[in-house]
Amino acid sequence: MYTEQQNNRNFANIWELYGVKFNPFATSPLLVKGGVLPVESFVGRKGEMSRLIKQFRSFGGSRCLIVGEVGVGKTTFANVARRTAIANGYFSPLKEIGVQENWSVNDFIINTLYAIYSTINLEEGWKKRISNTTYDKLKNLVELASHEMHFGGVGVLGMTALVNQERRTPTHFSYMALYDLFDKVISEIHKSTGKEVIIHYNNLERLTDEVIRMIFNDLRDFFQIPHVHFIFIGNLIVHGVLQSMPRFASILSDTPILLKELSLEQVNEVINIRMKKLRIEDLEIVRPFDDSALEMLYDLYGGNIRDILNSLETAVLYLTEERPVTIDSNMLAMALRESVEKRYLSALNSKARELLEAVVRSGEITNKELSVVTNTAAPNVSNYLKELQNEGCIYLKRREGKDKYWAADAKIKWMLLEPIGEKRSKTVKSGNSFSMRLPRNKRSGLNISE
Repeated sequence: MYTEQQNNRNFANIWELYGVKFNPFATSPLLVKGGVLPVESFVGRKGEMSRLIKQFRSFGGSRCLIVGEVGVGKTTFANVARRTAIANGYFSPLKEIGVQENWSVNDFIINTLYAIYSTINLEEGWKKRISNTTYDKLKNLVELASHEMHFGGVGVLGMTALVNQERRTPTHFSYMALYDLFDKVISEIHKSTGKEVIIHYNNLERLTDEVIRMIFNDLRDFFQIPHVHFIFIGNLIVHGVLQSMPRFASILSDTPILLKELSLEQVNEVINIRMKKLRIEDLEIVRPFDDSALEMLYDLYGGNIRDILNSLETAVLYLTEERPVTIDSNMLAMALRESVEKRYLSALNSKARELLEAVVRSGEITNKELSVVTNTAAPNVSNYLKELQNEGCIYLKRREGKDKYWAADAKIKWMLLEPIGEKRSKTVKSGNSFSMRLPRNKRSGLNISE
């Protein structure tokens, strides 16, 4: 008979078995304030951080582009920098602004104003930094957006844009009215504090080239409003698009800050710090994996920390029952291969699997290249790619002219894992009782030259 005691045991926190109160492999970015993940787990990037902080200290305003592959920690990097600036009196919305592809120029400004208004309301003291008249205008904007939400408006940070439902044009505010309100808010904050404002926009890689050109060309003057430091987060493709726009590229304050993957030692340090900070008092920490497992994932993903952490979480949850486990490379390969087989591969026929493996091994590949590599007729390749896309196995990474470049979802790469046996290793001192034993061929840090 299924008892209440069994039910409670089945729903107990798995991570308590490892001596920590929260998932140490969570991939959500570090927050400007609060959050479960400790800000102390931010590791490395000293040169890049120094560059960004100097931008903030360059009074008058700036426009900074931060680029890198998905999952290297760009949002966390920007949030840690903003956290430092806020501690020194700067104003910055608590949450980064996630740009959406369907935004108009007005939507872009409305979201920015909404983020400012939300933080002013949450952070005691900031409301006093602007006049009652300006605050009332901000409040009116938000209330109008909230009203539109009930009538099918466009989503904006959990609310809606101020758009006409039929014609999708502003119903209450013109571009100049929004521009002037933003300028007024910034001016009053700067005048009352002597410090500047930092605005952080995420997800530019989600936008098409056309949308990027439209927004950044039309908002060139907006981004030059004094006393604002604008941070834009994207990938190298975004950088290329912006560079193709001389009018906007000319107002960027410096060359982009390029974030590369952390070294193996740094990934290890991040996890060590997280486990130490998340430790449950009076419980011993049980490290869920050994050095061979971490090295296997580091090699598989080229150091991408998000994919490494996601894979470790999946393996731990897959293998943990009533007791903690310490996963080695053989266990890791078995768990992740079984997971990808059950979730994705079992539904595919042999030819689809063949094409999928070719996509995985290539990194990115076009229809034509895939046809040649697998000796498959072009129409059949298109059909298989559509099937693989529908199954969540691949995605369209980029376009170049008429060519489409396809890449495999990170989890699909688990199909490549093979047990490698135990490797000789040496102990690395890290100042805690659960330090990793890193392989002899440990990686060195990847520093970006200034």
